Amino acid sequence: MRKVLAGAMLTAALLLGAVPAQPAQASPWGTVRIQPSMAACGGTDLVRYARCGAAFTERFLRNRGVGGVVRETVLVQQPSVGVWPSSTTDGICGFARVGPIGLGLHHCDRLTFIEPRRDAKILTSDVRAITALVHESGHGLQERAGFDPVAVTLSGDNRRLFPLEQSADCWSGVGIAWFVSQRMLPSAVVRESRNLFREIGDPGHGAGEQRVAAFDAGLHRGAAACDTILGARAFPR
Repeated sequence: MRKVLAGAMLTAALLLGAVPAQPAQASPWGTVRIQPSMAACGGTDLVRYARCGAAFTERFLRNRGVGGVVRETVLVQQPSVGVWPSSTTDGICGFARVGPIGLGLHHCDRLTFIEPRRDAKILTSDVRAITALVHESGHGLQERAGFDPVAVTLSGDNRRLFPLEQSADCWSGVGIAWFVSQRMLPSAVVRESRNLFREIGDPGHGAGEQRVAAFDAGLHRGAAACDTILGARAFPR
């Protein structure tokens, strides 16, 4: 699977005439770091939604004692591409935005990537950004537990992908429940989160109503429900 993604990324790199990004503590070349900020909430553009979502996600993860799961959230620039061995799995991490080639919202190696062209249709409000970025942090927790969501995604094996995505949807529900309990968000946001998952169903992630059901499991039953869906202990109580 490493060869599959590496081949795609290297092809894009050759088209660019660029060298793929190497693992680094700074934001990968070709990306711009999103500065988490509660003050950005209430904005009307993708960057402010992302900054707000990253700030909420960061606060939630710190509350659960796993703040390091997401080191940075970054915007992928055009044109750019990168691939490197992941420090959290035995696979690789990467991103691409070159002409028609683009990888949408995803997480690997403690980095959450937002590709503006593809993800602008998803991240259209603060609540949707919060919901989506908490979901992506769930993949970071899965990596920490020994899973490799990127490799499974690229394999095209929807049977293996399904519990990874469903448990991340569940984790998003845990996050929204916590934000509401802390009065950081009103209870009315639950409907908007559900609507997001209902709109973005697919064979690997689950149909819209399956995604809503997984979200509701986390919302009402907590992180233990997410472990049950995944079939392993990954999500902190």
